[in-house]
Amino acid sequence: MPTATPKATETFRPTWFPPFPLPDETALRRECSTPEGLARLRAFLQTREETIAKIKQMPLELGWEPQMWHDADKLLCGRKRLLVLGSNRSSKSTYAGKRMQNVLTRTPLIQPVGQDYTIPWMSELSENVQGRIGWCFHTQELTSISLQQPILWQFMPSHLQALYRLNPALYQSRKRRPGIHTDVNYTIKNGFPGFRFVLPNQSQCFFFNYRQDRDVVEGGQIDLAWADELIPVDWLERLTTRTVDRRGKIILTFTPVRGYSDTVAEFLNGARIVEWKDSRHPYFKDKVMWPGGKAGRVPYIAECLKNEQDAVIWFHAFENPFLETGWEGFFKEWLTKSEAQQKIVVFGITQKTTGSKFPKFGKHNILSPDKVPKFLLKGTNYHLMDFAWMRNWFMLWVRVCINPANKRKYYYVYREWPDFETYGAWFEPSGQKADGVAGPAQEVSVSGPKEYAALTKALESQQAEESIYRRFGDARTGAMETAVEEGGALSILEQLSGVENFDVEPVVCADGTGLITEGVNLINELLAYDETLTFSPANEPRLFISSQCHQLIESMRNWTGRDGQKGAAKDPIDVLRYCVVMDLDHADPDEPVSRGKGRSY
Repeated sequence: MPTATPKATETFRPTWFPPFPLPDETALRRECSTPEGLARLRAFLQTREETIAKIKQMPLELGWEPQMWHDADKLLCGRKRLLVLGSNRSSKSTYAGKRMQNVLTRTPLIQPVGQDYTIPWMSELSENVQGRIGWCFHTQELTSISLQQPILWQFMPSHLQALYRLNPALYQSRKRRPGIHTDVNYTIKNGFPGFRFVLPNQSQCFFFNYRQDRDVVEGGQIDLAWADELIPVDWLERLTTRTVDRRGKIILTFTPVRGYSDTVAEFLNGARIVEWKDSRHPYFKDKVMWPGGKAGRVPYIAECLKNEQDAVIWFHAFENPFLETGWEGFFKEWLTKSEAQQKIVVFGITQKTTGSKFPKFGKHNILSPDKVPKFLLKGTNYHLMDFAWMRNWFMLWVRVCINPANKRKYYYVYREWPDFETYGAWFEPSGQKADGVAGPAQEVSVSGPKEYAALTKALESQQAEESIYRRFGDARTGAMETAVEEGGALSILEQLSGVENFDVEPVVCADGTGLITEGVNLINELLAYDETLTFSPANEPRLFISSQCHQLIESMRNWTGRDGQKGAAKDPIDVLRYCVVMDLDHADPDEPVSRGKGRSY
């Protein structure tokens, strides 16, 4: 609706709308100094007011959007789940609520003033459906009504809002006609009756809360789910299965006020920050806000290690122009709080208080077998074993290679046993133990050393050109004797010595705290690189693991060392430590093995 031009005698107050700034004082004085300039100024203000009025009338179709929303859209392309972390007032919920209405109304093309923008990931949703289905989640009924449902009403198509607001009686009579399914009744007090609404195109939106029974997310298929604040991880797992048939998406919006929850860990464990933002405040210019980051910088986009279908973005309040107090005023509210609280509330940053021993380990260290760089396909192969009597052995096969691009030594773990697909997990999470509890893969499944040797040869025979240069096993457990069928007692190493073409050398392994720390430090040296620079032969990790080595990958992600020698996730790390502490080298396989090579510890 056109806005009337103010008369000369009227006091005119321009509408506050930060994306469309007003001229500064110098420009105003210049324009007002001449009749022509005054006419231009009046025309500009008139156009500005009319544009703002249109945006407020049609926020779904014309509403202004910040760049971080479009960056979030790009991350959802080709992915299933997006975690939007951020501070209060960073527009997380507004983004998710508007995208829910974009999906339900099938409006991928929106026209913020001055641009046409197509939401890129909407084309990935299934088109073979009559009406879209959206599910929205919040902490309880009251917060759903007061915080989440108003956003869906705000972005309800303007013609439906107008029909309901201007003539409720006519709306109710139309709703009762046969074949008419529309139900967009809404009140501030009660939200949407029955915690749902139905659009004329038969799209439906349902509102749930985490106090309901978890079975509410069983059954049914959805196009988009929006989970706002503190969704339990088991709800998220069930919800993910509901998106399969319709190729749906999930958006989670979170200010992590409860710290590093299981849901946050689902995304951030092992994640790598790939894009940063300046904190834009002098208070933070000398503070390191994230491990590996530079002072004064905060994370913006992260790649997820656990699931390539996940991504993380941080919405920052300093990029929301609608903060009435401005960024400075917003921060003043939290200036007296602890640094941890400031990180959470001002930037949406939370981290493990006790994290993995390998903070640099991430998705970039994991290689699909069909994407291994050529220089890692040729090298010197080693077989390393962690012996045991009361559980399965844990074994790794490691290739030591020289990268011709920089002449540096690299390690590539290309096989493990027992593997996850056959035997299950080596360890499982536990609420009581930081390093988990023993999983099914630790249960004894091989009867003795000679059977392990036969198993190993069978695994190695699957690779036609695989040649093992040397084999190592834990000397302490390897020296322990046990009764044998032939009579008497023999150690593991003695029993293996009787196997043809299966020479095993002892790793003298004293598991003192200092030696464990040394091994961890050496592994972290191989993982080291500068996160603020792009990968190159001069700036990249030198330890890579096959994506088929699930047990080792999970141990690298989760082992904290807090459970000491009994930690269930420790065994795969021990075997990797053997490799790096002995400083195994690339060698010509045609040369005789030098028994002095390597390092005992």
